[in-house]
Amino acid sequence: MKKSLCWLCLLWTAGVCMAEPLEVTVHAGKVVNPVDIKIYSQFLEHIYNSCNGGLWGDLVWNRSFEAGQGCEWKEENGAWTQASTRGNGRLLFGDESWTNYELSCNAKKLGGEEGFLLMFRAKGNNYYWVNLGGWKNTRNGLERGFSKNGEDVRQEVSAQLAPFTPWEKDKTYRLRVVVNGNHFECFVEDTKIMEADDIALASGALGLGTWNTSVEYSNVLVKDLSGNVLFDGGKNSPVSKCRPEIRYWRTTGDVVVKNGDARNSQRYVRFNGTGTLSQKNYALEKGEHYDYSLWLRGKGSVTFQGQEYAVNAEDWTKISGTFTVAESTNDGSLNIALSPADGKALDIDQVSIMPRTWKEKYHGFRPDLLQAIKEIQPELIRWPGGCYASAYRWKDGIGPQDDRGSYPIELWNDVDVNSFGIDEYMKMCELVGAVPHMVVNVGTKQWQKMAGTEGQNIDWLTEACEWLEYCNGPVTSRWGAVRAKNGHPEPYNVKYWEIDNEVHPNFDPEASYVAILKELVPRMKAIDPTITIIACGSWTGNRNRWDSEIVKQAGDLFSYLSTHQYDNPKGYAVNPYNNRRFFESRREIIANSGHPNVKMFDSEWNAQCIDWRTGLHAGGILNCFEQVGDVLKIASPALFLRHTSARAWNNAFINFDHTGWFPAPNYVIMKLWREHYAPNRVELVSTSAPLCGENPIVNAVATKSEDGKTLYVKVVNNQMEDAVMNVTFNDVEIVSATAQVVTPKLEAGEKADAKLLKQNTMAEPHAITPQPLSVSGDGNRRSVTLPSLSAAVITVHVK
Repeated sequence: MKKSLCWLCLLWTAGVCMAEPLEVTVHAGKVVNPVDIKIYSQFLEHIYNSCNGGLWGDLVWNRSFEAGQGCEWKEENGAWTQASTRGNGRLLFGDESWTNYELSCNAKKLGGEEGFLLMFRAKGNNYYWVNLGGWKNTRNGLERGFSKNGEDVRQEVSAQLAPFTPWEKDKTYRLRVVVNGNHFECFVEDTKIMEADDIALASGALGLGTWNTSVEYSNVLVKDLSGNVLFDGGKNSPVSKCRPEIRYWRTTGDVVVKNGDARNSQRYVRFNGTGTLSQKNYALEKGEHYDYSLWLRGKGSVTFQGQEYAVNAEDWTKISGTFTVAESTNDGSLNIALSPADGKALDIDQVSIMPRTWKEKYHGFRPDLLQAIKEIQPELIRWPGGCYASAYRWKDGIGPQDDRGSYPIELWNDVDVNSFGIDEYMKMCELVGAVPHMVVNVGTKQWQKMAGTEGQNIDWLTEACEWLEYCNGPVTSRWGAVRAKNGHPEPYNVKYWEIDNEVHPNFDPEASYVAILKELVPRMKAIDPTITIIACGSWTGNRNRWDSEIVKQAGDLFSYLSTHQYDNPKGYAVNPYNNRRFFESRREIIANSGHPNVKMFDSEWNAQCIDWRTGLHAGGILNCFEQVGDVLKIASPALFLRHTSARAWNNAFINFDHTGWFPAPNYVIMKLWREHYAPNRVELVSTSAPLCGENPIVNAVATKSEDGKTLYVKVVNNQMEDAVMNVTFNDVEIVSATAQVVTPKLEAGEKADAKLLKQNTMAEPHAITPQPLSVSGDGNRRSVTLPSLSAAVITVHVK
């Protein structure tokens, strides 16, 4: 392996043997293996507003106010309690001009997955916090927060830390932080657990916080380093001054976020005096009608987009209407003004705006993103996750959207409101021509803990069976009748069912997952014996042991074993071969299992970027999927859709904001490869060095259509220079040949490696796109010149 990598490096830098054309022979009459069209599938997960805030056409983000800190702090008998186990709750106090001080408090964890946050030198978006029990209660640390591109980000600060002991629930700790110049210390009782130095922030206020944890703080006291009291929490509670931070919303006035007694889910917003709610980044079109609705309770008046309504209701009441705009704009905003009657309050929940054209013509979907999905022709679409599936409660995603519950935790910068549920997913699959593929959850430990469902004795396997019955059961069945009530009497007949996602760490040893398969699969088959079951394979740890045991012990219960393969984009040329070797090893495991009919499913693959490296990676890995087509039958990359405001996972195929979208190079290449799919791989051989060896730097495959009339050669040139490739086609008589190539353009003075970091953008969505490639030659021999760092498809029509 090391010799091959060294050879690759020499080839790239010195251009060894590049003067010689690449000689390739395609034996069109020799089929090597089948290629399943399902390797050109996709995976749609609710991540970074891919569905709500993206594909689903409701324009309002966080429509039921579930995401964000809110203001759930309560004060009772001198204790400050944060009841919510969702997200990031902060309570600030003190003076931003303060420099050196000591913060002490009692802290008790009431629930959730982490510990405590002690903030100091907080000024705007700049602050430090001692993170006690962060990273899911696995360690302590010191972090500095700051603003970057309008987002709150954090960077860990180097610190000396005592050995970690997990923070226990319902145990009271006495915590103390001492801030002296550039030196910081943290104590539990009188034991020092952290010491650090940092010069970034010189002054600021203090605060207490939570992260996915419910906490009680009491006996809060701040002194200067001479012992003088600066702040006494028993006398000066900041709870009443706490302002809500509702994600994606701006507020003014006397407003709080309430927990419980909402129109649905958990939260709603209460105005105790005149105030406003607003949200920006709306693309509004002149001539479009925007249908809206909102739920209100209380007494007073509400003005929505210039239209005023009187409210006098003890129970939640829906108000709806339509507005238009005088001119098209990409900078529109939503504005709601609320004026409670004297001594009264006004509550608001569930705000929705849908362009009427999207609702009537496109079934509620955003048309440009729906078209983007359709154009890549996904054979299957896996949904709803991924990680999202493991805490998903499917019954919250059916029925009237105003009645639906939200996702149980904050995930990927949002609490999904489930406007995009089962019926919307099924309609989307119908509209784009894709086969649906459901992932059901079985109550994995990690996700139960995060969602707060541990100890609730939820019958997860029955929920999965009810999910199947909702999709495939007759109208006479309990859940089939519910489906019919929701507008679809005919069964959906979903064929593919995957049993959870990335369960390896949750069911180790593998026997416990096998036990679930042995109980659940027969129950599902009793509901619909025609379904195809997909089991969860390895993705980390001892992958060989897990996959071997799952197939060996339960291979008679499922047809596919699902696995995940994410790669570093720096290895764009080598990654595909590592993936191919992995699936070749799974072929051997399956052959030795006693269940030789099991096949593989690469249900999440990608390189982690959106520059040209991910295009080269996509071409190479799709070629390698075709090379192992006897064992690998389904593949779907991740991510599929991602809003450009997202903080992480910048590897999506479809990247969008409220104005439009652009394809990443992986989308461009997968679309091109999918358009040139053929079901039979035929033999392609070469004696040219770049196409030989353990990790050929030129990656090529040849396939043939079902009728034998069309041949495709898909080739990725990972070299830093152009290459002439001569292809001889045996066993056929050529009628015509054409080719397309994808490679970024170079500016004057740029070298080939500058291509690697080029990408499409919102401003230039088609900077990287297929272009015609000249084909020369006659008879059964054709030649093309492959640009450096390019991906190309040669199409040959034969008699």
